[in-house]
Amino acid sequence: MFFHYTTNQDFEAYLAQLTERCGYQYKTQFINAIFQNDLLILQVKNNEKTVPQSTLFRPNAQQLLHLNDTFHSGWSRSVNSGFNQKGFDSVEALVQAAQSLTVNDQAFLPTYLHLLNDALIKSDFEQVNHTPKPLDKNSVFIANHFSEIDKALASKSRRTKRRVTIYNEQAFHRSMSQFLPFSLTNAQKEAVSIINIAHFQIDTLPLEAKEKHTLIQGLNQLKSTFSNQTSPTQIEKLATLVKSARFAVISNESNSASTSTHQVMSELNRAIKHCHISPDREEIIKLMQQVKFAALTLQKSLTH
Repeated sequence: MFFHYTTNQDFEAYLAQLTERCGYQYKTQFINAIFQNDLLILQVKNNEKTVPQSTLFRPNAQQLLHLNDTFHSGWSRSVNSGFNQKGFDSVEALVQAAQSLTVNDQAFLPTYLHLLNDALIKSDFEQVNHTPKPLDKNSVFIANHFSEIDKALASKSRRTKRRVTIYNEQAFHRSMSQFLPFSLTNAQKEAVSIINIAHFQIDTLPLEAKEKHTLIQGLNQLKSTFSNQTSPTQIEKLATLVKSARFAVISNESNSASTSTHQVMSELNRAIKHCHISPDREEIIKLMQQVKFAALTLQKSLTH
């Protein structure tokens, strides 16, 4: 089954633009999405290549483990509680149990590094899995969208005939049903009947042919307002459906979780760099406490 319509160069150019912006390869795919009333996701170009925080932190995590070995080597207060981070069913349970650890415990830093890395991976995942946000009817895009369609319809550019393969015939007929003539009410039927009688009686009036023609035109126009005789063209039907399409965007703006991730990790990375330059025991203890703070802060941000 095909949808046939007569179009023009500017209208097709705008359809091609929408096709690309909504992530489709071909106009046929886009037009079928319109017929099926699919939610159209506008692709937002982002020229910045985002590297996951978990990947950026990996070298520093290895450096921290090296500092942990240095810290406990020859440290008389070092203890090995045998704390096993893998023995917990949930992150929440591990967070609760880890509160008993002190910096003297050899499991302190590895445990909080594990919690920190878990939070970073989850935060990275959230950044690439935003929920599409439907565009408001009063948005700038929708206003421009309507304007572009109207300009394209009025264009005098080269006209061509096109046909589009229908993927889902049921969805297609459902979309096209809005363009079928509506049944007339009794009052409208009576009005049309009166107009038809008047139309026949014009021939009996002692008027010139030009005057009769003017009256008949007026009656026909009046009749069309009641009887829905005016049917939109195929391109007008398609334009109406494109106008009523549902658009959504995936925002590139950082949410509160990613903002806190960036801030916490920036401070931690600076502290790691400083400690690498001056790795004395007191600085390492401060750094270990900062790793704990970062892990708990980011884990908490993921639950809100």
